[in-house]
Amino acid sequence: AQWEFHWDILPEFRGGPATEFADAVLWTGLLVTGLALSLIGMLFMQNARVRRLVTERTAELRESEKRVSTILETSSEGFWFIDNKALTLDVNETMCRILGRSRADIIGRPTYDFVDEENAAIFSEQLALRDQGHRGAYEVALSRPDGSKVPCLFSATPYVDDSGGK
Repeated sequence: AQWEFHWDILPEFRGGPATEFADAVLWTGLLVTGLALSLIGMLFMQNARVRRLVTERTAELRESEKRVSTILETSSEGFWFIDNKALTLDVNETMCRILGRSRADIIGRPTYDFVDEENAAIFSEQLALRDQGHRGAYEVALSRPDGSKVPCLFSATPYVDDSGGK
């Protein structure tokens, strides 16, 4: 047996208000779809703009970091960056030469490891002043591995981040 199907709109539904309503729904749907696609296109363009800005700012930040790093590494002055517990976070090559030690031997160690008791007291007093937000200069004699002392003039400034933390 062979089947055949035929379909058509019932005569009472041809033309008339139902068709006009269907056309209105169709056109409204097309309009909404067009607006949605326009919005998606605008969002895509904004996303591309934001990505470009992030890429540019990241490159600028890297360049700035490189500049600061170069200044610190080529400076004839020693640079010693410590945290609130007096642990060494970073030093430049000049500071390594002053201390007579490798960078690996200094990083992570407290400043007190590189001074005698008298100079440790000076460090403690000065760190208390930095905790209060004061900057200043002071003299300390650093101890080298061979037992010799290197008198140094420190110019210290507390580092404060954007939220006011040290």
